[in-house]
Amino acid sequence: MLFLDSEAMLRKARALYLSGCTHTAVGLLGRILQYDREDPEVYFLRGCCYSQMADFPSALEDFDSCLRLDPSDPEAHLEKGNVHQYMGDRDKAIECYETAQALDPFCSNAVYNLGSMYLDAGDLPEAADCFLRVAQLRPWDVDSLNNLAVCYASMGREEEARSILERAVTIDQDHEDAPVNLHILERRGAGRP
Repeated sequence: MLFLDSEAMLRKARALYLSGCTHTAVGLLGRILQYDREDPEVYFLRGCCYSQMADFPSALEDFDSCLRLDPSDPEAHLEKGNVHQYMGDRDKAIECYETAQALDPFCSNAVYNLGSMYLDAGDLPEAADCFLRVAQLRPWDVDSLNNLAVCYASMGREEEARSILERAVTIDQDHEDAPVNLHILERRGAGRP
């Protein structure tokens, strides 16, 4: 592939990434970087490719390069957090998600991921706060509603949890967890195990 300008090459690399041709996209992005090492979007996209390929050290390197050029990019902080989460580095993942949502309070993926990290760590009030914020940003997000209900039920707020799960099941009755969790709460409410 030969293009006259790096923008055309970047568009092609983006299309390759979106179609799942990450190895080819990485090669094209590397060619762009031979001529232009100052475009944070090139590093961001290549970091996403590496992440999808599970080459996490290379992904982190590119997200760091992107953030050196544009430290205010919430998506780069989000994706860097995802890589840390995949690598099992909870503290660094939380730090990245917190930065992403501080830069963009409407970055619902960062808030959701932060909630998941808090839930995994057993910090139910923090997790519930995150899932509530996501539910406010994306009221149709059944995963967030389900997770919020799980937090509330675990905190002894079963009526609120039941109400949230009823709403979730109304949105998607085929969701893998919400109907099961609603059934469990209904059984508990009726005095059955």
